[in-house]
Amino acid sequence: MRDKILAQAIELYTKHGIKSISLDDIARSLSISKKTIYQYFKDKDELIIMITSHYLDRLKSEIDSVDADANNALDRIEALTDCMRRHHEEVNDTFIFDLRKYHPVAWHLFESFKKEVLIEMLKSTLEQGKRQGFFREEIDSGILAALRLEQIQLAFDSDIFRNSDYKPSDIQCQFYNHFVHGLLTEKGREVLIHKTKTIQNLNKQNY
Repeated sequence: MRDKILAQAIELYTKHGIKSISLDDIARSLSISKKTIYQYFKDKDELIIMITSHYLDRLKSEIDSVDADANNALDRIEALTDCMRRHHEEVNDTFIFDLRKYHPVAWHLFESFKKEVLIEMLKSTLEQGKRQGFFREEIDSGILAALRLEQIQLAFDSDIFRNSDYKPSDIQCQFYNHFVHGLLTEKGREVLIHKTKTIQNLNKQNY
């Protein structure tokens, strides 16, 4: 039952935001009483903390899996970006806003994960690219890792792209291409062109 409550709360909160969904709403959607929720969670804040921790654990597991399958820094940064983009698409911006404003402990978990896991993973990828000769030696991996993460989030910012004809996926594609091409050495550019042509040929064959 505890896992069912967590799963349902994650679905409702990430879709509609935290403030607009009460414990009564969660209980009603599961056909249980609110008293049952209190058997497993002290209050809504504790539930939010557990949800955030559960969500971040799942994201970390997916990132580790993606990281293990990458052959080089170019594959790695593309796969990591795609993983983070997919997770960001699952979460309503209202959820992030409510988390930051009303649940500081859970928000601290979120921010710590961003700095200690996501940025560090991107930073190590950029350093790997330097060692492999794909990325320029003079780039600052720490600054650009933080920039890349902000770009992914920026594509979903409705204040900036309000009434825009662009889909978030189109914006992400432009951001990613601009970012990666700014990193590349000539060797990296050749590898990327070869990879792109290979993918295009495979798509044509499948078509």
